[in-house]
Amino acid sequence: RVALFPSGAALLLPGLLDALEGSGVDVQARDEDLPAAAVPTLLADYDVVLTHRDERAPDSSSPRVTAEPLMREPIDLILPPGHPLAEQDAVRPDQLADERWISVRGGFPVDDVLMSVAAATGVQPHVVMRINDFRVIEELVAGGHGVALLARHAVTSRTVVQLPLAGVRAARIYELARRPAADDVPAVATVLQAFRDVAARVRD
Repeated sequence: RVALFPSGAALLLPGLLDALEGSGVDVQARDEDLPAAAVPTLLADYDVVLTHRDERAPDSSSPRVTAEPLMREPIDLILPPGHPLAEQDAVRPDQLADERWISVRGGFPVDDVLMSVAAATGVQPHVVMRINDFRVIEELVAGGHGVALLARHAVTSRTVVQLPLAGVRAARIYELARRPAADDVPAVATVLQAFRDVAARVRD
């Protein structure tokens, strides 16, 4: 039983299932769009939880949880076509002080990075919408309704402009969480290794 956050599932789950084909392990996967703080609760129902956190946040390890960093994914700025900053190679936080932001709900890595932008500029961001579905965010940005931060591999739109942020640690860390001693269960160990192999291919 595996829980994955939706954009992580889109990136890794197809490859995970391919890697496990013929292994004898039957994966029952479900998307759970919850912050990393919910991991202990999720582990009451799942054997492995793929979660994500801001790279500056502490990992999810505790006496009840074993957490393993899996991969780092940059978080980029996305802009509507024709935006005045769209021709730059990267954007500094101070250039974004007057923007209308579309963000996710609080407690998720993308919003944590937006708070870092606020700290760098000294200006509280003007968040006009909070939506956790990255596809909806892309469509709103493409339509000129604001700018946003999105995880790099989650961007699918060919319309928006995707640029790195300069001068801010902007990334999320994927973590594999499980109960202590779960690695001793052969099926769990097989799934964990398959996750590592798929993440390595994504990084490469």
